[in-house]
Amino acid sequence: MWITASTGVMVAAIGLLYSQILHTDLDQYLPYLAIGLITWGLISTIINESCTVFIGAEAGIKGNSIPLTAHVLRLVWRNVIVFGHNLVIVAVVLALFPIRIGWEVFLLLPAILLVALNGVWMGLFLGVLCTRFRDVAQIVINVMQIAFYVTPVIWHADVLKGRHWAVELNPFYYLLETMRAPILGGGQLAHVFGMTALMTLAGFSITLLFFARFRSRVAYWL
Repeated sequence: MWITASTGVMVAAIGLLYSQILHTDLDQYLPYLAIGLITWGLISTIINESCTVFIGAEAGIKGNSIPLTAHVLRLVWRNVIVFGHNLVIVAVVLALFPIRIGWEVFLLLPAILLVALNGVWMGLFLGVLCTRFRDVAQIVINVMQIAFYVTPVIWHADVLKGRHWAVELNPFYYLLETMRAPILGGGQLAHVFGMTALMTLAGFSITLLFFARFRSRVAYWL
């Protein structure tokens, strides 16, 4: 809950500041920001920790026959639990700044499942890659720092107007909107879920081939 408390303080601070900078009503901006920040925390933490998921489990991998996928599933599940705690922040924000919530809210659980599944294939891919090439982990961390600013986490995609294609090409946008759409609503619901599902299938298709090819070598790379 200390993580939740610190995240709540960050949401309040950024919300109060950027609602003024972006000239946006706080009651509309704060729910958008709260969902975006805690979802980004889930995604970025899974990706960053995936780089060391097998390196950190070296003793277990060498000492027993637990499948490598178990280490990734544990990583994803731990972060989903933290995300569940952070949803308290969204509940508090919605209590302070009520918005209309429709039937779409029932899609929140499938949305969490979709994001978690994407975390699994990313974890498997990055886990193997970073075990072989240790410097890739630092590259991933730097890329995620840049991605935070080019992804509509604290700003709204609509501000790009005629350049919305720049958002459409960003895979993190669909992961974020998959979480936002069930709570905030919007006409892009089917499109967002469809693109996220497509990304999930494509990611697993590539990752499973990659993982099957190199998983037997992970223990030797550690």
